[in-house]
Amino acid sequence: MATSFLYFLTLYSSFKENKIIFILTLIIVISIIYSIIKEFKSIKKSVLKIKDLNLKDVLFVFLGGLLAYLFNIYLGQGAIIAASLVGIIGYGLFSKYAIQLYTGAFVGMVSPEVYHDFYHIILASFIAGVIFALGKNTFNGFGGKLGATAFTSWIIIYYMCNIELLTPELNIENNYYLIIISFLGTLLTFLFSQYYNKNVVAVSSIISLIGALILPEIIYNYDHNYSLILMTATFAGMSSDKRVKNIFEMIAISLFVAVIFVYSYSHFGGGGGKLGTIAFGAVLSSYGIKNIVNKIKNAHI
Repeated sequence: MATSFLYFLTLYSSFKENKIIFILTLIIVISIIYSIIKEFKSIKKSVLKIKDLNLKDVLFVFLGGLLAYLFNIYLGQGAIIAASLVGIIGYGLFSKYAIQLYTGAFVGMVSPEVYHDFYHIILASFIAGVIFALGKNTFNGFGGKLGATAFTSWIIIYYMCNIELLTPELNIENNYYLIIISFLGTLLTFLFSQYYNKNVVAVSSIISLIGALILPEIIYNYDHNYSLILMTATFAGMSSDKRVKNIFEMIAISLFVAVIFVYSYSHFGGGGGKLGTIAFGAVLSSYGIKNIVNKIKNAHI
């Protein structure tokens, strides 16, 4: 799974840079593995066969990828605004397939600095559509699943077509901003979607779009990564109340998002869906830790 791969690389990076963060990341990785194992039975029962694929799912993911890529690269709007617009369009015009379009949008968030051709976008969008359709009934309610689907398609393209992704370095004067923004993004999305019953695609898209437009105007020494982590946080906030029970769990998730965002920064840079993968892993981790703790408690009763 692409999420596990990214998090193992992050674990390696944290070991070299900060031993305290390494311990936290190790706990996160272990709890992710636990969550994946816990969900394994439902995956075996729920995964579809090729002949049962819903072609409309594949089609709308595919269209979402192409549309976001058009906004992102050809119209020069950038990845965040591009994906946000696709999400808003999906919710407004194709509400039944908004999730599929939003999934495809993350494929189209590929950086223009990644050397690729248009056929790579076509192939990645198609692969993401198939993965979405096959896994439609698995890991439901985990925020970031859509991005992880898109990221998996880029990892496949990365190895199939020998594409070179980026290895950027994170240079931010104040990393505390990342924690604060992650906290706000996760909580706002979770509150609007769970407590006010707003559509998760609309909430994530609108918050991400507002962040991309407003944050540069209100933060001194603004860095583009502030908008990126806000969008990442909204993906985590898209979790259902079956996976994340309360705000306190979401606060922990927001911290995981910030830590993994920083220490995974140089791995697979520019690949579409990486932000969602970070969020997906953070939610899986929180879910795993909660279940491990409950299991230990029950063992002592």
